[in-house]
Amino acid sequence: MFECQICGVLSLGGTSCPAYGSQLRKDLSIESSDGETLPTEVPGLDDAAAAWYDLEGIEPPQPEDA
Repeated sequence: MFECQICGVLSLGGTSCPAYGSQLRKDLSIESSDGETLPTEVPGLDDAAAAWYDLEGIEPPQPEDA
């Protein structure tokens, strides 16, 4: 997981900050050498997606049954 050094947004990958575009980012997995488990998902992403669908007035996609 990476943290943008400019705005603090967390991301899972990529070459730049998804919000700001900055390439100044910190790899949090390198700093966590004390055995702490880091999140594998961006915190609040599901809430942000739900808010976006609500703002746009559209129905969110339904999960496909396997």
